[in-house]
Amino acid sequence: MLQELEEARRAEFERLYNAYRLHVHGYCARRTSHTDAADAVSETFLVAWRRFDDVAPEPDTLPYLYGIAAKVLANLRRSSGRRSRLSAKLQGLGVTPSTDPMAVVVRNSEQVEVEQAVRRLNPKDREIVMLYAWEELPRRQIAQTMGISKAAVDQRIHRSYKRLATVLKPKMATTQITPPIAEKGGGV
Repeated sequence: MLQELEEARRAEFERLYNAYRLHVHGYCARRTSHTDAADAVSETFLVAWRRFDDVAPEPDTLPYLYGIAAKVLANLRRSSGRRSRLSAKLQGLGVTPSTDPMAVVVRNSEQVEVEQAVRRLNPKDREIVMLYAWEELPRRQIAQTMGISKAAVDQRIHRSYKRLATVLKPKMATTQITPPIAEKGGGV
């Protein structure tokens, strides 16, 4: 009985996908690049599958899927914005992105080293560094999230960046590892 229900659910989802895939793709393609549109369509239907019981019945199915697609596209734009800001920060430090495949391999290996170094921090410091550097939360919000004072967040970020610099400096002599706010003399 359970298998029959699962097969019926899968068949209904396939019908939904086949009926609306091109509509959702057109919606996404008009708002982003072809590659990102394909990714957004996949993500939209993944969300629809996960929340299949919440999918609106006809005639509201397509607008419901457009709503999911809009949120997926917003997430893609935020990710793209973060990548652009990171690229600008790196260029400000004198690090310029390269399209040379060997440079990409080296850059990826450096990223792995940084990630491994961050993972070696104690759990609280690691979470604060990740919220600050990767999620780009202001220190005030990190303090609220972690349930500690802003001064404690400032201290942990400073201490963590010093530890990371000590670990990474011998490996990446050309990369400067300092918190951006510290360079400006405090704040946020």
